[in-house]
Amino acid sequence: MKLRQKKTNVKPKLETIIPMKKLFLTAMLSFLVLGAYAQKKVLKSAEKALRKGELEEAITLAKQAAANPETQDEPDVYITIGKAYLQQFVDSGKENFDAANAAYEHFATAMEKGDDKLREDMMEAPVYLPNDPEKPVGGGDTMGMLDQFLLQIGDAAWSEQNYEKAFQAFDLAAKIQERIAINFFAGVAAQSAEQEDVAYDYFVLVADSEEEYEYKKEAFNEVIRISRVKEDHDTALEYIAKAKELFPDDKTYASMEVDVLINAERLDEAVAGLKANIAAGNADKTQYYYLGYLQWSAGNTEEALEAANQALELDPDYYEALYIKGGAIYDKAAAILREANNTTDDAEYTKMRDQAFEMFKEAQPVFEKCYAQRQDDPYILKPLSTIYDQLQMDAKRDEILAKLDALEGGE
Repeated sequence: MKLRQKKTNVKPKLETIIPMKKLFLTAMLSFLVLGAYAQKKVLKSAEKALRKGELEEAITLAKQAAANPETQDEPDVYITIGKAYLQQFVDSGKENFDAANAAYEHFATAMEKGDDKLREDMMEAPVYLPNDPEKPVGGGDTMGMLDQFLLQIGDAAWSEQNYEKAFQAFDLAAKIQERIAINFFAGVAAQSAEQEDVAYDYFVLVADSEEEYEYKKEAFNEVIRISRVKEDHDTALEYIAKAKELFPDDKTYASMEVDVLINAERLDEAVAGLKANIAAGNADKTQYYYLGYLQWSAGNTEEALEAANQALELDPDYYEALYIKGGAIYDKAAAILREANNTTDDAEYTKMRDQAFEMFKEAQPVFEKCYAQRQDDPYILKPLSTIYDQLQMDAKRDEILAKLDALEGGE
């Protein structure tokens, strides 16, 4: 008979557990150290490949390091990738802007992960010997070098009227460092390359900058112009108001403002603005014309006549003001004639008809002056034919009607 084994509940002794824990921690630490060492070795291999000119190998290895938690926050990883892409850009004759953009992106990442000293060092421009401007002998070889290349390329491309290339260079240079001049030239180059929306964004940056700049007014003008083309009246008015404050001697912004208000159908504001400009002594013939046009459109005939006459005092041959004046007189005559036709009093009818007749005679030379300038404007021909008819000038009436019929495609 076998003796039963006695069950025991023996626990491991403390002095046995502690060495086991130490062994486990030591193993884990060794694994981590080896992992970090391996990734450091990958980065060193990438840097070595870069020095040997093996650019694709350098990029592949450095990107492995960038994907590993042990080395993904080290700026040198991204500097290595950026340098490889920068060299690809140089090797392409500085034509491969995909490589230039990739270099910028990785240099920017390195600067984000580094300290202020690193950022300052990376923005340093390269130094060249006076007799060899192609080969750097010192200075920066990362972001500052890329920036210098881009400015040189953009300037040369602009001189050659290669606006697409100039835009690519200035657009990337503008991302590297905030500079009002580069923003402006990026906008002009984009505009010349028919990229109006991109140009607009750059011009807004220039206009919004608090820095003084010799071409800031041009940037304002482009923001206003593009906003008007887009029928973004509020933005146009916003920048017109800013421009009026910054450039008080330029009276064209007052005219722009009124024009935008008219297009936005904010007529009361337009009239108020015109009257304010006139009261301040800043009005030109165009301002008076606008006021006359708005008053005429609102049915304020006398005010329209007054404004048109003021415009004609400044320029007696001003076509638009002549048209407003002639049209306002014509409308007054036509209104009196309509009223005369509704009266049953013969004496009153004769009086009103004669009054209308005199007004048509007053309008006649005004419209004839317009006709002398533009003989194919139906807006002149129609009232002029009516005036000749009312004044019983049949031959002239028929001449104008024939002209009108020909313009409108009649036989």
